[in-house]
Amino acid sequence: MRKIFFLFTLCLCIQVQAQNYTVSNIIEGGKVFVDILKVFKTPKKTLLAAAPIMQSTTDSCLLKSIADVCYKNTSGKKLFISLYKRNGSVYAAVPLTLALLNNSKECLFEITAGIYKYKIELENDDDKKEIYKEGEIKIMACDKRVEEIK
Repeated sequence: MRKIFFLFTLCLCIQVQAQNYTVSNIIEGGKVFVDILKVFKTPKKTLLAAAPIMQSTTDSCLLKSIADVCYKNTSGKKLFISLYKRNGSVYAAVPLTLALLNNSKECLFEITAGIYKYKIELENDDDKKEIYKEGEIKIMACDKRVEEIK
């Protein structure tokens, strides 16, 4: 009788422990289900606002779509550089201009990315400007372009 009572108690303890694990599994499963429902029910704007955004210099120039352009004059003469931004098939009326003395470097910082027409002019001895070079360049966001004119 004593052995039967001991076996009965042992089986009862094992059964209670097994039920405890089952109940905790059901509770955990319910929590997971509720969390999944919260994700699907939450508006997308709220999820994007809650996500942390890492800010860095490359991100800001990429978001603003800006770049830096530098020109270095080693030609021995005074240069004038004009950049006209292209909008569709029309160029901007007011150019970005630089005047470069011999052996100098000038930069344009934070200009908007896009396609630009450039015109490089030399100043002659009689103060007349002569076109040295002309063309188009594509400036990408976050570019740090350095052009050397020889």
